[in-house]
Amino acid sequence: MDKKTQKLLAISDKVLDYAKPISLNILLTYQCNFSCKHCYIKPERSEHNDKLPLDKWKNILKYFKDIGVIYLRISGGEPTIVSFFDSLYSYAWDLGYKIEIATNGYKLNQYTDLLKTKKPYLITFSLYGLTNETYSEFCGVKDKGFDKLLMSTEFCQEQNIDYKINYILTSYNSGQMKEIFKLANQNRWEIFCLRNLQNDTDGNFEPVKCQAEIKEVIKSYYIFNDARKKIFHFMNAVWVKSYKTCYSGITHFNINPYGEIYLCNACFRIKHKIDTNISDAIEEIRKQRCVNIEKECACSRCELRYWCGLCTPIYNEKSRSNQFNQYCNEQKYIFYQLRRDFMTSYKLKYNYDYSEVEGDYIETPKKSKATTKALVINETTYRIMKELQNDVPVCDIVDVLSKIYTISKEELFDDVKKVINELEKVELIYKNEK
Repeated sequence: MDKKTQKLLAISDKVLDYAKPISLNILLTYQCNFSCKHCYIKPERSEHNDKLPLDKWKNILKYFKDIGVIYLRISGGEPTIVSFFDSLYSYAWDLGYKIEIATNGYKLNQYTDLLKTKKPYLITFSLYGLTNETYSEFCGVKDKGFDKLLMSTEFCQEQNIDYKINYILTSYNSGQMKEIFKLANQNRWEIFCLRNLQNDTDGNFEPVKCQAEIKEVIKSYYIFNDARKKIFHFMNAVWVKSYKTCYSGITHFNINPYGEIYLCNACFRIKHKIDTNISDAIEEIRKQRCVNIEKECACSRCELRYWCGLCTPIYNEKSRSNQFNQYCNEQKYIFYQLRRDFMTSYKLKYNYDYSEVEGDYIETPKKSKATTKALVINETTYRIMKELQNDVPVCDIVDVLSKIYTISKEELFDDVKKVINELEKVELIYKNEK
């Protein structure tokens, strides 16, 4: 185990030992003004009539604030379609919560006056494509779904409200990746590409039909250049003994529209009704956590457990389906492909002196008995070879070049790989196997 992972485990243990509530996620509704094709929420979830009224939501927020919760995430469904959204938001803001709103952005313009005076901590937008036509086809929105998202992000920029974009990669929008990344750069978006459309334990397999092809998923890592972040992601890298560290039911709590406290979005079935005593419900859900989460599953022994991020409840649910083996095989293929392409580092066999002559670069070996052959190369190859002398992974070379050239990272990655392949053919570099 490397030092970084050891440090993360130590931090994780301290958080678990502390065992104090930090954050609360509330689902105001399962209903939505979109009807996205990939949505895993069963229709019957929205058919109950015993949804929590405003006064009970306020009681819950007051209780969790009194026991020390700092962060509140308001989500759904789509929270902005709830009739008392503005009243509940104002109440939570006045209590002192740091509030995140998770939304599709379609109706945010109804609350601009409120958000100007009571700014949220963060707004998280879901992005389903780059055109109104994609939104119409995939989300069932007829009235300029993409344009309204843009208007919401512009409002955030004007009001200095922090926001981020979750780009949901699907078979419907995978062809728009380059333009989406370009738009994100132009608008200075903090954007995250979400690639796996997993069913949850109370959902269905509709997401499977909308999952982008493997080649498109791999391509997305070239475009967004976030393979390193994914491979070393904190939450995916922290495992304790035979199970994955999870803060649900310890520091993080979730409550659905019917006043049921549940563990997380992967554990909708593991829930307990809040009646009169919230502390009893918390205690019960912590017991359920021990039974359902803190146990070993096949993922605990898998060499890719740091990569794919499956936890015990999801594994137990998916392992009963015919989709599970397919999911595992796809994840293995993607991981090994990306590790080879992005994380492999190469080393020059010889050290070179460089000189520039009329736009070309002359590389001359330094005191080498093995070769005395000088190389004449262009500027791009010169910069790549300079980085190879530093023994860095391919993804780091792409990062350096992206600060110099204006072409996309996908094209830069292709250029770097071409140069590396040529250098391998003439045996001037070798893979660093460390």
